[in-house]
Amino acid sequence: MDLFFVSYSGPVFLWEENLAIRTVVVHIICALLSALSYKLFAYIRKDAVKGRIVLSDKVLVICSIALVFSIVFTISH
Repeated sequence: MDLFFVSYSGPVFLWEENLAIRTVVVHIICALLSALSYKLFAYIRKDAVKGRIVLSDKVLVICSIALVFSIVFTISH
């Protein structure tokens, strides 16, 4: 998912690779998953602040581990 690289003569944009259907679909899926994750975490946090739910340290650790795995997955692909 390299969008461009910089050479001695300046930036080189990879137009053909960027417009491939697979690349576009992967970017849309990543954007949707990020937005849905944000909404979910905001909803959970709002309920936790109001006292409707109680989050233990285990939940926060699991969320942190999931975040690390998602970052590694995104970087590796």
